[in-house]
Amino acid sequence: RPPSRRGNQKSSSMDMEFGSSDARRAKEQREICYSNLALCYFKEKKFYEVRRECDKALEINPRSVKALFRRGSANVQVGEYGLARKDFKSLLVLEPDDKRTLRELDRLDGLEARQKKKEAIDFELKEKTMLLDKLTSPSSPFAGMMAAAALNGRKDASVPPIPEKVRDLMAKSPGHPEVEE
Repeated sequence: RPPSRRGNQKSSSMDMEFGSSDARRAKEQREICYSNLALCYFKEKKFYEVRRECDKALEINPRSVKALFRRGSANVQVGEYGLARKDFKSLLVLEPDDKRTLRELDRLDGLEARQKKKEAIDFELKEKTMLLDKLTSPSSPFAGMMAAAALNGRKDASVPPIPEKVRDLMAKSPGHPEVEE
């Protein structure tokens, strides 16, 4: 189409009229640009930027395989395993036999299992630390007994025995004296 003219002004590329097919092609190109920019950010390890660019691409085309895969991979990198799983599951709907996606889901299963195990260990350690802190706090009825036992090496018969669980916690905790039997 010839450029439109307004009065005596010179025509510029901004004055061109676009048809619906031109607008559609421009939109498709924007999706590709966002997805490619996401890949660049991924290589730079800027995972939040990857997610942002993929969101833009998916806004244009919710079925963009590359954008879904890249966003899922970025979500894995930032520890957002639930969001990553959602992206990879969406990919499997579009491409049920995609080996890369299946491999990423398997990898994600392993990462989630490791994270749950670490959380369980952290919780147990936190519980033990809280128990030890309660038992050794100055307001604890056991504080004096434990301090006396630690100072005199448990040779004083008037000091009652320290429960085994407490003794084990004390022995494993930094900053607490070793307790002898």
